[in-house]
This record gives sequence, C-alpha cells and structure tokens, in this order.
Amino acid sequence: SGTPPVLNAYLAIAALDLLDRIGYEVVGQQVARLVERYRSRAEASGLVVRTPREPERRGPLVVVESVDAPVLVSRLADRGIIASCRGNGLRVSFHAYNSEDDVDAVVAALEAEAALLERTPRLNAEAAKDAEKESIS
Repeated sequence: SGTPPVLNAYLAIAALDLLDRIGYEVVGQQVARLVERYRSRAEASGLVVRTPREPERRGPLVVVESVDAPVLVSRLADRGIIASCRGNGLRVSFHAYNSEDDVDAVVAALEAEAALLERTPRLNAEAAKDAEKESIS
C-alpha cells in the first residue's frame, strides 16, 4: 500500500548514468588510490590496520582497531566524518566523490582522538618508555 518511491527511481537512474559517464574503471582506480593513502598512513602512524595490504584483497573499506569504536564513531561524526564500527573495528570507506583532502581529514581526526585507537605493540612499548622517562624526571 502507499505510493511507490518514484523519486528514488529517477535518482537511481541519474546516479547510474553519472557512473556510466565517469566510467567504472575510473571509479575503481580513485577508490583504490584513496584506500591505499588512508591504509598506508594509518599503518605508518602505528595503528592496528585489519585491512589487507594487498590491493587485490581489499575493497573500499578500511578497518582499524579501536579501544572504544562506538565512541570514536560518535566523535568522528561530531567532526563531519561518517564511519561505522563492528566490535572494536572502526570502519571507514571511500568512493569516487571523496578526495585526498577527505582522507587527510580522517587521518587528522584520528590523530586528535589517538587515545581511542589501538597501536602496534612496538609503538605501545615506545609510548610506555616515554611515559616512564617523563615520570622519573
């Protein structure tokens, strides 16, 4: 019962037309480039990244470990960044409409919320040593 979602059908047609004009290969290349930028920057900063390194084994989604992913999702939303979580995994994805600036904004937001992120054991050990040195002096 009710009125069919006619507007949604027209919007879907327009979206598919746009994707056809851009080209699915171009979209895939853009997504892959953004995902690699984010994944490599997250890994370089010591975050625990669940997403595979191999491009052929991943899609548009990058997952990093968080100590409290639901809180982190909320804090990112406060900064205008849409993310989701499953368990302790923070999920961020990219598409053709995203840019390198969007990736950089996510990375900057994560740096600001560093206390909510899991770090690799090596970086956790380094941080503990630094904290111990500061408490001694």
